[in-house]
Amino acid sequence: MSGRSRWPHVGAILAGGGSVRMGRPKARLELTDGRTMIEAVAEAMAAVVAHVVVVGGGEVAAYTYVPDIRSDQGPLGGLEALLASGLAREYLVCPCDLPLMTTAVLSALLAPTDCAATVPRLATEPGPRPLPA
Repeated sequence: MSGRSRWPHVGAILAGGGSVRMGRPKARLELTDGRTMIEAVAEAMAAVVAHVVVVGGGEVAAYTYVPDIRSDQGPLGGLEALLASGLAREYLVCPCDLPLMTTAVLSALLAPTDCAATVPRLATEPGPRPLPA
């Protein structure tokens, strides 16, 4: 975070879901550099937050695991489990299937604002993305 300390709250990686389109758990898909998708997201997340958790999808070594309360509910089920966990008052949330996520984007989402939630909007797309937030 370019000279600043890490954000003192929780960074949550949503890893649940059926991975129906992938045919296997998407979080564990291996990238060309040998890392899995979830490892790539976790690396970017760990650079900007004090504590990283994985929500749903099974435990990942080195990270706190928060199981889904209800299975097969997708991102909303993961958000429910995260909020019910009481781990923090504020969260930075990112899905596990964004392996090109960067610390710069995550840091931008942490910039002070009066908004209750911040989401990215790409100049090449018509509207904002629901996650990361």
